[in-house]
Amino acid sequence: WNANKSAKLEAFIKGWGERLGQPNYQKGIAGGDVGADHLYTLRDDGPSEKMNAEYTDTGLGNAQYRIVERYSNWDKYPTVHNYFFAITDTGEGIVFHSPTTNGDKMYLNPTENVDLRNNFASLVK
Repeated sequence: WNANKSAKLEAFIKGWGERLGQPNYQKGIAGGDVGADHLYTLRDDGPSEKMNAEYTDTGLGNAQYRIVERYSNWDKYPTVHNYFFAITDTGEGIVFHSPTTNGDKMYLNPTENVDLRNNFASLVK
């Protein structure tokens, strides 16, 4: 991951959010930053599990998920979308979504948005 890829993702997010009628995505988690040790899977079929995740500027690290970018639209509170862009320990790009707005934990699951997934995966490669 590098500054050029980060800039391309930022440009994509701006246009993507505008097309969805959600034009104000900002880099980071504007509602209060949450450490990687407070990220959990969002599960419908059982208890949530702490994610093996870390924040990194390069995509390199030791965790299963190396989070390189985060975007949120806190101006739409209480309907907030937080996106975490990660590179897996196998080198694949994955985008997590979290609707979490309160508490010190964020609950994430892979996004269902195909455009977001495909764009990030192509940037990672």
